[in-house]
Amino acid sequence: SEHRMRCSVVLLFFFVVDFAAAAARATWGDDLRYDLRYFEDEVVPRWVSRFAVDEGKGLYSYLPRSGTASLYGSSDAVHLLMAVGIPVNATEAIRAYQRRDGWYAVTKDESECGKQPYHAAASATAALRLMGATPKYATLEKFRTGGDWQATLDGLYDGCETKKLSANIHQCGQIIGSYPVLIDDEAFRSWWVDWIRNHTDPTIGLVCPPVKDSTYARVQCIGGGMPTHGPALGLGLLESLPYAENLFRFALDVQLETGGVWSDKERTDVGSLTLDGIFQVTRAYLSLTSTNVKKKEGEDSSFSSALRAMAEASCRTVLRITVHQLNENALSLYSNTSHELPNIVAAVAECAQTFPSLVRTRRPWSCCAVYV
Repeated sequence: SEHRMRCSVVLLFFFVVDFAAAAARATWGDDLRYDLRYFEDEVVPRWVSRFAVDEGKGLYSYLPRSGTASLYGSSDAVHLLMAVGIPVNATEAIRAYQRRDGWYAVTKDESECGKQPYHAAASATAALRLMGATPKYATLEKFRTGGDWQATLDGLYDGCETKKLSANIHQCGQIIGSYPVLIDDEAFRSWWVDWIRNHTDPTIGLVCPPVKDSTYARVQCIGGGMPTHGPALGLGLLESLPYAENLFRFALDVQLETGGVWSDKERTDVGSLTLDGIFQVTRAYLSLTSTNVKKKEGEDSSFSSALRAMAEASCRTVLRITVHQLNENALSLYSNTSHELPNIVAAVAECAQTFPSLVRTRRPWSCCAVYV
C-alpha cells in the first residue's frame, strides 16, 4: 500500500544517515570519487606477474609463483581482469581442464574454493561466457534429460534447513545456482527460475530456509542470494527480482549488522560476501526503479530518490572500506591464492557499474559474470 511505501522511505532514511555519515569521513583522490587508478596501474600488473604461468596462453596458477597452471588460476584471472576492463583470452586454457563427462579437473587446494564439482564447472563456464566462448562438453546432460529436477532441488533446499548436508544455504545455493549455468536448455532454465520464485521467502526476497535467528544465519542467506540471483539476472531469466523492496531492506539491515561489508567473520572483513551483499542492494535497487517495473498510479519520484540515496550510500560504505584495501593490501592480504581477490574487485566493480560517478578508473569496470 502507499502507506507502507511511505513508511519504508522513513525507515530507509535512517540507514541513509548512518551510511552517509560514515562515507563522508573518508574520500579518495582529489574529489569525492574513490580513486582506483593506482590499483589498475600498479597492483593489477603485480597480481598478474604473481600468478601468470604463460600470460599469452591464458595460463595462470592457483598458488602464487608456483609455476603450475590450473583451472581456478585461469578462470580467476578472467574474472578479475575483465572486471577492470582488461581483455584476456584464456578460452583454450580453461577448456583443457574439462573432462568428457563435463566436469573439470581441479587440484586438491582448489577443491576448497566451493561446493565441488559444481562450483568449478560453473565458474569456468561463466569465465568462458565472459570471453564469448562455451565449454567443449555438456555438463549434467543425463540430469537434463532424465533427472528428477524437483526432487533434486527440493532436496538441496530441505537439506540446508535440516542440515542433512552439513551445510547452509550459502553452500547449497552454489549447487542450486550452478544448474542453469551448466544446463543450456530453455525448458530447464524456465522451470528453474519458477522454482526460484516459488522458494523465495517474500519477507527477505531470497531463497533461504526459515532459519534466520542470528547475524551469521542472515549473512548466509545473503551468500546464497548471489549464486541464485546472479544466474537468474545474468542469463536473462528474470527482468527484475521478486520481492525486491524487502530484499533491499534486508540486505541493508545485514550490512549494518556486519560493519558495512557483509562478513561472517570479523567486522569489516572484506571478502566474497561483500560482493554477495552489494549485489543484492544494487540489483534490488535497479529492479525497483527499472522502467520495466510498473509504477503505482499517482506515485511520485520521492521513493525512487530515497532508493537511489540508500543504494549509493551503501556503495559508498563498501568503497570506503574496500578501495583502501585494494590499493594498500591487495597483494599482502588477498593474494595467497588466485581466488581471493576477484570477488572483492567484483564488489567494487558492481558499485562502479551502478554509480560510475563514485569512482575514478582508467577504464570502465563491470560486474558480474553469471556465476562467481
